[in-house]
Amino acid sequence: MLHRSCRSAILAADVLLSLSCAGGGAAPAAQPSGPPAIASISPPAPSAPAPFAPGLTPCPKDAPPGASCAAPPKTGAAATAPAPAEDDHAVWDVPVTADDPVRGPADAIVTVVVFSDFECPFCKHEAETLARLRTDYATDVRVVWKDCPLPMHEHAMDAAELARAARAHAGDDGFWRAHDLLYAAQPDLGESSLHKIASALGLSWSSTRAEMKAARYGVVIQNGLALSDRVDIEATPTVFVNGKKSVGAQPYETLRALVDTERESALRIVGTGIARSNVYPHIVANGKEVPAATDGKTP
Repeated sequence: MLHRSCRSAILAADVLLSLSCAGGGAAPAAQPSGPPAIASISPPAPSAPAPFAPGLTPCPKDAPPGASCAAPPKTGAAATAPAPAEDDHAVWDVPVTADDPVRGPADAIVTVVVFSDFECPFCKHEAETLARLRTDYATDVRVVWKDCPLPMHEHAMDAAELARAARAHAGDDGFWRAHDLLYAAQPDLGESSLHKIASALGLSWSSTRAEMKAARYGVVIQNGLALSDRVDIEATPTVFVNGKKSVGAQPYETLRALVDTERESALRIVGTGIARSNVYPHIVANGKEVPAATDGKTP
């Protein structure tokens, strides 16, 4: 198994952000059941930023199957213990490969690499935030997907397989259509819902279901999980904005401020004669080196 135990240290205060839960730390309220709305294949409609309850975390990678994403605030001595802070200035050399679905122009000067899980409610919120950023910076921002389905989510792996099947069928456009439909269908990602989504994508359900059961795209999905370990990801969602890490479903304004900073820096780099399409490789070339895979696989 490619997962390693994640550090048990508390995430830094600036990254302990998640969607607000009812009751200030209780599990998210149950969503109404019923067939998901999958008629539209547009990106999820942006929602008003929700308050983020103190002490909640994003979905932790090391949580057991069936656990809740929302961790209640700690009390007592643990609550006041200093938390290790992420180096805000660290730049990670996160690879972008041919296996990665990309949304946005190839010469975008800001690359947002997102490690995400289709069943994670905080990842859905992050997807809405990234959709707003792509609208606001249509020529300057691209989003790169990395699979990070967590064992705590029963249907996350099947959803990841379905999205990869859509990409095999219709390229990156097919993947992102699946991406939008899967998040729109939350929290119902059972087989019936996946069947409807596959049909909406023009996929044969019998073939797609067989591929899912056989883990047809398991290697590329596991590569994403393995990479998440090597770049010290402890929870979903985690994004890297031109190599700089941001953990949790950050409010739109917070992530936009980081994008603005990186965009200004990128424009200065372009001003030196570096081509727009080479900005990301230029920035991460001297970044924090990602340890090589131990199994000989890439990335």
